[in-house]
Amino acid sequence: MGSYHHEPQKQLPTIDLSRISPAPELRGTEEWDVLCRKVREACEEYGCFEVVYEPIPVELRAETFSLIRRVFELPAETKALNFNPKPYHGYTGVYNLYESLGIEDASNCDCLRDFAALMWPQHNGHRQHFCKTVGTMMKQLEELWRMVEMLILDSYGLTKATDETTTSSSIMECQTLLRIMQYTAPPMGKPMSGLPAHTDKPLCTFLCDDQVSALQIQLNQPPGAGEEQFISVPINPTSFVFIVGDPLMAWSNGRMHAVKHRVLMSGTEARYSLGAFQIPVEGTVITAPEELVDDIAGHPKLFKDFDYKDFINFSRSKEGTDLPSHRMIHAFAASADHN
Repeated sequence: MGSYHHEPQKQLPTIDLSRISPAPELRGTEEWDVLCRKVREACEEYGCFEVVYEPIPVELRAETFSLIRRVFELPAETKALNFNPKPYHGYTGVYNLYESLGIEDASNCDCLRDFAALMWPQHNGHRQHFCKTVGTMMKQLEELWRMVEMLILDSYGLTKATDETTTSSSIMECQTLLRIMQYTAPPMGKPMSGLPAHTDKPLCTFLCDDQVSALQIQLNQPPGAGEEQFISVPINPTSFVFIVGDPLMAWSNGRMHAVKHRVLMSGTEARYSLGAFQIPVEGTVITAPEELVDDIAGHPKLFKDFDYKDFINFSRSKEGTDLPSHRMIHAFAASADHN
């Protein structure tokens, strides 16, 4: 499973984005440029970073996790009503210590109401409380994503003027998939995998937990460097972890690092977490901007253009699942010169 260092030599970069909301007011300032550099460096070296973001109150976070616990207390047959034919979008059932549910387009009030109606058909108060609380959290996380997205684009010099007064600041059109997750405590409290090491298949992810730390990320190592090294990532009460997914790595022409991460449970407490995943909309083709492709400067095109849905289907196929998670995108989309 790789080695775990109790005293790691490296720590995950921490970037405070609390002061830049709303982001457009600071664009072009020295402070913004410093943040652009920090975000780019973290995404390229680590594939993730800790985001301090105080505009999301700790009280909202605590109430969200209270509701998440309430969902997992429901009978299995009720949770199973959270069905979605799209991969990773619905109820998973129990896998080892892991169980999760999903809400597609989670900032959409109708989607939240539909989910809550399945969970609490007889309790209108529960439904309203869930929709208001989780809806507020999702809108805040989408705002945070828009800021990180602008920082990434500006860091690569990719923001383009669309007219005299506005700029285009979107990597690609996405919807937010919310996944709520429960990891039960392992038998006897001994370390046990809650989720194996993998790279994310959405564009990117924001993760937070209820302060039961079990998330670990693999350090970026050159090929042939030896045994995998993981470091633990405790998430502070005002922080989230931003994770680069395979599609964002491909979009950046391999400049960003899609980080392998896992959940390693120990002790006697269950862990609850939520992930806000940015899912490219139907029909999205992942392609690297021409500014990030330069054969002369050592950045040849690493991936052919590909439809996001086709990649997800491949990742669920036998051919895909026979591969290590981090190799799927290379097997599916590596350019002819880099197979």
